[in-house]
Amino acid sequence: MNERRKNRIARAGFTLIELLVVIAIIAIVISIIFPALSGVRTAAKNTATTALVSDLVQSVQTFRLDNQRMPGYFGARDLGAAANAGSTAGLSTMENVLLDLAGGIVSTSGGGLDPRLLIISPDNSNPQLVVKVDAGLIGSEAGFGGSAPYFTPPGKYYPSGDVLEDDLNWNGQIASFGIRRLPDLVDAFGTPILAWAKDDRAKGNAVAPDATASAGEVLFSVEDSDTNPAWFYWQQNESFLSSTGVGKKSIDQSTESLLGSASRGSRANDTLMAFLGHPSFTSDVSSVDFRNLTDKKAIWATAARGPLVFHTAGPDGVYLSKTSKRTRAFFDGNGPDRAVFGYHFDSDGNPGDITDATDDSLMSAGN
Repeated sequence: MNERRKNRIARAGFTLIELLVVIAIIAIVISIIFPALSGVRTAAKNTATTALVSDLVQSVQTFRLDNQRMPGYFGARDLGAAANAGSTAGLSTMENVLLDLAGGIVSTSGGGLDPRLLIISPDNSNPQLVVKVDAGLIGSEAGFGGSAPYFTPPGKYYPSGDVLEDDLNWNGQIASFGIRRLPDLVDAFGTPILAWAKDDRAKGNAVAPDATASAGEVLFSVEDSDTNPAWFYWQQNESFLSSTGVGKKSIDQSTESLLGSASRGSRANDTLMAFLGHPSFTSDVSSVDFRNLTDKKAIWATAARGPLVFHTAGPDGVYLSKTSKRTRAFFDGNGPDRAVFGYHFDSDGNPGDITDATDDSLMSAGN
């Protein structure tokens, strides 16, 4: 009797093979579920980022109606000047826009001994281009003359923190002490959101960055505003594009981004046009052979997506990644980081959009 009971007990357990089969099944289920959950999380973060930027765009529209201008305390040409290099200044366009939308400015002159007052300027050699900002008042009515700020994002996307704590909320920006301690608006992936402001003083019809602008013409994009006026300046965001450790993922934007400092000059200028140019408005393409790379390279943008364009890097955290195969399809074979605006068209001449080939997103404010 005892022997039969022992046999029944032995047969009730798992054999080694049965145990291995169960483990294999669990592993297969996990391999199926985890990517799906990761995809859900990524989609949720993309949705949250889109909602955040949509709120930002709405704030810009309200500000524009109230003030008859686009937000941005300093002009696009000031931010595009070589003097706004990260080694001496480094004010980004988004930070400049938020000075108007989130407030915090307490004085339009420099100096002062209060360590909470940040000295902000795109050109430290020009006393006319200096403001003092109280970081503790950013996003509050007290920092906006007693009125509600135009834009008050959730703290997880716009952490102000204590500016006396060294680099508490630093996102890898190469900038002066004061500018580095301004809060940066980040997306749901933890990467700073860039803004590109069109220079409203640069009048004329746009021509390609490597062209010679004649009377009534203006270059679409250039490195900085010191030599030639243009619609857009790479220098506006040099403080992030030259950094080797941006955002939560600490991305080396200088080499990994098609807009990075390693590509500064003609390559980055072309990329800016390819990215910020409106895909539906180009130079005359009636005689273009869309199967010919040389013909495609002769096409340029004649309109911008908008006077102010917000740029999010997406899940990979890179502003236009060089390693993305889909993104590279928009660039020529003579240099992996040289943009060709003509690749907005397929071989049949059908227009496309470079944002369809990358996880970066653009959202325009204004017309």
